[in-house]
Amino acid sequence: MKRKSPFGISTVIIETDKFWIETLEIPHIDRYDGGHILITPKIKFSCRTDLPPHLAIELMKLSMITGEAMMDVLRSQGIDIVRINFQENGNWVLQRNDSYLHLHLYGRALSSKNQKHRHSLYLPLPDSGFYDKFDCLTKEDIQMIRQKIEELMLSNKYRKW
Repeated sequence: MKRKSPFGISTVIIETDKFWIETLEIPHIDRYDGGHILITPKIKFSCRTDLPPHLAIELMKLSMITGEAMMDVLRSQGIDIVRINFQENGNWVLQRNDSYLHLHLYGRALSSKNQKHRHSLYLPLPDSGFYDKFDCLTKEDIQMIRQKIEELMLSNKYRKW
């Protein structure tokens, strides 16, 4: 399912009652550099300190499951991803005075070209042209990540939360 998010056009990977797990058509991290996934609450909160405890727990659980699925699937697709950077940003939308909580999962690959491994991420403004030629996650990646997330949600590790 496509969705117009505040961050651009996205493809929803999984939707829960309270969150979207989605990937952008114009990602901040190229697929081959490790990929980019967002977790966005359906209700706007200024930052994580505003979340009720049950939503904070769900966000943590979803971030762990999604990160694990992202690593597993992209590695199976030949991308040498070694880490996920979990980042709660909001600086760009702050310019529009509607900054709110959303969590980025930035994959980090050993062979990355645009976002060099072991360097800080470089995230210029969206209209800079920097992201224009980045490859997004493929339909196959998205389907495999969705399946892996669903599998992990039922696993002993996460089911008891």
